[in-house]
Amino acid sequence: MSEISFVSEFLHPTDSSSYYADILVVDSKDGLFEELNSKLAFPYFGFNWDALWDLYCDFHWIEQRYINIYHQGITQMPFHELSVYLGIVVDSCEERKNYSQHNVHFIFNSNEKDFIMDVIKKKQ
Repeated sequence: MSEISFVSEFLHPTDSSSYYADILVVDSKDGLFEELNSKLAFPYFGFNWDALWDLYCDFHWIEQRYINIYHQGITQMPFHELSVYLGIVVDSCEERKNYSQHNVHFIFNSNEKDFIMDVIKKKQ
């Protein structure tokens, strides 16, 4: 899963060929949706999991080829919501390999690595 990584501190490079979205700490699906919609400037969004899946599979509205989505903290979300979200992250990474022109990198706080990896492993 090279599209998923963990860092203790996310530094915003000044590289103009990349798009950076810094997602603040969230503790609910609605909070996550608000942050993603705001930071990724979705052209449309139904504020549901299916809509997020569609957007994560096709970042056509972002001109930069490289997209970095840094999550400051997500493990305070209810377990089921976190599990669904991480499933979408993993599945969309696989889906984009088939046709996408974008290279999307999901970055999470290293303090949450063990928990997130356990959730992902349970989804597989």
